[in-house]
Amino acid sequence: MVYQIVIEHDGSLSRNDIFFGDNHSFNSSIWDSVAASFTNATISLSTANSARATRLAAAAAVNPEFNMTASDAQFSGIETALYMTVFADPGITSEARTEWVGVLFSKTAHPISSRTFRWQRCSGRETAIWGRLDEVRRAAHGR
Repeated sequence: MVYQIVIEHDGSLSRNDIFFGDNHSFNSSIWDSVAASFTNATISLSTANSARATRLAAAAAVNPEFNMTASDAQFSGIETALYMTVFADPGITSEARTEWVGVLFSKTAHPISSRTFRWQRCSGRETAIWGRLDEVRRAAHGR
């Protein structure tokens, strides 16, 4: 099934665009190009924004029908805010654990399913996502 809804916008960090047919299966080449930006144990907000911007530019360069509406761009920022908040390192709350983010995208699994990661839900994370979204927006616009 090929579909294009807000969660399956062009420029995904781990999937191809609808123009190429399959926009719902994991694409290791795309994810590897994004993950190449994540070289430390944690991912800073500026690194996450840079990786997202680089991926959007790469998708737009090869997809003649690339489409990123204002709503899609906002949702792309929400996705970044979400993984940056949910997978924040407990010791460095403004940075996400690279290993945990990698599991989410490459295995389409939640790190809690693996005891190796010892991920624990922190209280208040859901409301923190909206605050992080504001940080993502400001960082993306150089403010």
